[in-house]
Amino acid sequence: MTDVSNSIKRISQAPRKDPLIDLKTLSTTAKSATVRAKLRAKMNRATITIAKNGYIVKVSPDGQETRVKSLTAIHNFPSLVDDLCQG
Repeated sequence: MTDVSNSIKRISQAPRKDPLIDLKTLSTTAKSATVRAKLRAKMNRATITIAKNGYIVKVSPDGQETRVKSLTAIHNFPSLVDDLCQG
């Protein structure tokens, strides 16, 4: 016979969402990574490339901005899942 006082309690576990599909988690992670990358680039006096006002822009360590390309020229951008999960 089973003694009720010696039974092990089950702990419910909520299913976790895939971070590539859970856009809220992915967005939060991407935002914090971007902020850290910008800070590290600034500390190392490196040029960064960003998207700004519909253009791809290179920002030099002294703050000078150079437009590289219009973002409207990019038509076929793969989804994140397709891009990261190749093969």
